[in-house]
Amino acid sequence: MQSGTPYLSVVAEARDGRSTFAPAWAEQAARCDLPLELIVTEPGRRNRGIRQARGEFVLATDIDDVCSGELMAFLASRRLAKGRLYRADRCDGDGRLWACEGIFELTSDGWRKNQPDDITRAESGIYFGGGWFPPDLSGGRIGRFFGEEAEVFLPRKPREWAALDLDVEPGPSVRPPARLQVIGSGGAVAAEWEILERRAVRLWPPSDRIHLRTVNGGWPKPSDLHIWNFRCLHADWADLPPVSARAWKETARGNWPTLARLRSRRRVFGAIRLLRAAANDVFGAGIEGWDEGWSYLERSGGETFRWVGDQAELVVRRMGRARLAMLVEPGPGVGGRSFTLRVEPAGRIVVNGVTYAELPLPASAEPVVKLTLSPEGGAKQIGDDDRILAYRVFGVGVGQAGSLRPAGNPPLRSPHEAAPWVQLTRERHPPSIDWSGKLKASDTLIAEIGPCSELHLHAAGDFLLMAREHWHDLRGFPQVGVPPQEQATLLCLAAQAAGLREEALPAAMRMCRAVPGEIPASELSTSALWVANQMRRRHLPAIFNSHDWGRD
Repeated sequence: MQSGTPYLSVVAEARDGRSTFAPAWAEQAARCDLPLELIVTEPGRRNRGIRQARGEFVLATDIDDVCSGELMAFLASRRLAKGRLYRADRCDGDGRLWACEGIFELTSDGWRKNQPDDITRAESGIYFGGGWFPPDLSGGRIGRFFGEEAEVFLPRKPREWAALDLDVEPGPSVRPPARLQVIGSGGAVAAEWEILERRAVRLWPPSDRIHLRTVNGGWPKPSDLHIWNFRCLHADWADLPPVSARAWKETARGNWPTLARLRSRRRVFGAIRLLRAAANDVFGAGIEGWDEGWSYLERSGGETFRWVGDQAELVVRRMGRARLAMLVEPGPGVGGRSFTLRVEPAGRIVVNGVTYAELPLPASAEPVVKLTLSPEGGAKQIGDDDRILAYRVFGVGVGQAGSLRPAGNPPLRSPHEAAPWVQLTRERHPPSIDWSGKLKASDTLIAEIGPCSELHLHAAGDFLLMAREHWHDLRGFPQVGVPPQEQATLLCLAAQAAGLREEALPAAMRMCRAVPGEIPASELSTSALWVANQMRRRHLPAIFNSHDWGRD
């Protein structure tokens, strides 16, 4: 212990006669010039050590834990504040991370390891960081819940600006209108969706990191202490349609009912060239995404096509001085008559019968461009089909004028520049779980608790740091008949109910343990959960110990 009044007191219980704790902490503190008091108590007597502590701030930890260099440097910077409860992750020697959301295995590169049954393929190169809970089976499907903020890391993208698919639905902790945002550089909102049901979106991240944020979330569940705002059922790189190369004659024969109705015979070769590259669907070279305005693939009368509604979106990859090519025909939604198709921001196409047309794509620093298609004057639903059949598309693709082959790439905008991300909604479905019905019996309790934040409760006894006066106000760890982990959990909840704000330190500022610890039960006992919910609903801390706590 250093002379003078310590800035920090560190309290741990002795165990198994180990004696490396004090030398390790003292050496780190001396290197960082941190005035430190070390208190090692007998087993079961940590409250006595906390009461005796003289430091301005007091840290309760485990005797097997040491600070990372980054954590010790932060403590030595003397930036701790009153009114806070500081928590930190713990990393074990076997590569296990004890984080806010759960216990995770780590890869050799330090990412949280994906599970065999997960929402992404093991080889996808997509990793889920802070804010994501482990995968679980609910509503008959594997999914991952995430909280207020969540990070996705993309260290191995298939190519720059690769298309990523996410399938997201509301969780139990959001209320309509629940919005999910992507936060770009500088904190700007780069993309946003209102998630009322299960929603499949596709986006083109310009960087190797996605930061998700929830708006109108944080509502609790009485059954446990987790905040589950949204649930992701799928996260993987888009499975783009293959670009085929059918023979000219085969393409012409297979599409002759369509080609025979072309108003302009000189456009036949362009149409065949387009259809050669769209043999498996209507989407050919350069098409990377289409939204829910495009209907399903149909085959009728020897023709293959998709109906399109009164507004649809299409994302294309620009290749050199690229042009968009379309083979399109009016539908009953526009009366089957000639109409003008707006393709914003590329231009307009006059559609008169089966029409083949090309439009130059707008100049852009990004390699992908979103186009919005809509008939001038709109379209309406006709007949028994509940879809709006504005027009049908037999083929659409991107390439050079007179050729649908790629030809070079445009310069890329820096991913650090603030700009909206290219994204679209592909499909919507009913959610897999009706949370409003499932939680209806607890509506009153949930309203009384109100929105709250996820607390870092895993390995809580390894790093609990707050001002000495707060320890005295709360009278230390609850000395009740529950396991030590539950005592630490109840103390965290009491601190929150007393008005302290939890601050989970960044991932690099973690505790380290060479000898792996046992994994405790993941959920609170029934009695401890009841006490936790009473604190949350009354917004008052439960004080278990008497005024002479820590004197036994």
